[in-house]
Amino acid sequence: MVDMFSTGLVVSVALFFLSATGVRGFSVTTSNNNVRVKENEGTDLTCSYSADFGSKARVEWKFKDIKGSQTYVVFDGKPTQPYAGRVTMYGNNLRISKVTRKDNGVYDCEVSAGEGQFGEVRVQLTVMVTTGKVAMLTCHDGDGPPPTYKWYKDNILMPADPSKIAGFQNATYRLNAGSGNLEYPL
Repeated sequence: MVDMFSTGLVVSVALFFLSATGVRGFSVTTSNNNVRVKENEGTDLTCSYSADFGSKARVEWKFKDIKGSQTYVVFDGKPTQPYAGRVTMYGNNLRISKVTRKDNGVYDCEVSAGEGQFGEVRVQLTVMVTTGKVAMLTCHDGDGPPPTYKWYKDNILMPADPSKIAGFQNATYRLNAGSGNLEYPL
């Protein structure tokens, strides 16, 4: 037979350890907190939350642009006027059907469920814009045998083919070691 005092003591000790170690419920997460997408393409911003919030949790999405101005994207389960027609919610996630350069910034997924039950996660959205123009950096040497040029960024040698080096895989430049030209698409 289990007495009530022992059971109560065990529960009290367990709660003490949970609060003392900082373990708490009400967590909000994303599968990708740094989303990069080309202008005029669509993207998904993900948001999930712990079961502690219950089945009637309220999910809102806010946007903060690079100037610091903040606005609701989804409020009370519906896209706000500036986003209506190109933003939809599926589950807790936000789908933007066609991003523009104005969408560049930080998105907050905020989840709440009653008094003191709140959590949020941030997603950085970077909109990559291409203009068809190229910035060309050149290097020339004087007389003598033809040189081989090397380019450095932050004191790190830039590889001729960035797709083959993990630290440069997202780089979008072309390097010609023979001519000394370094081209960046704008």
